[in-house]
Amino acid sequence: MKGWIVIWILLLLWGCSKPSVPDQYMQEEELAEILLDIYIAEGKIDSDLTHISSSKIYPVYREYIFEKHGITDSVYNANMAYYLTHPEFFDKVYEIVIDSMQVKRQRLSN
Repeated sequence: MKGWIVIWILLLLWGCSKPSVPDQYMQEEELAEILLDIYIAEGKIDSDLTHISSSKIYPVYREYIFEKHGITDSVYNANMAYYLTHPEFFDKVYEIVIDSMQVKRQRLSN
């Protein structure tokens, strides 16, 4: 009888476990930091008054961001492909990005 109780408890715990991002992919917080840097770079490029072609400057920013975070273009693309097919995790990434942008905006306005 004790064996069945243990099995039921294990099944209950296993069934209630929260799904998580597999280890071979970046966790939500890490991807959010990269996306935040990309969006800030895009904003800088869009607001540039020198009219430098964004198609020329964007790859430079992107390469810098990837180097900063220690990833390659292919690693970023693989992670984006994963997250785009798993919206339950991608929503969390965007919540982090939005919260971080709001904090940055508040700091700039003070």
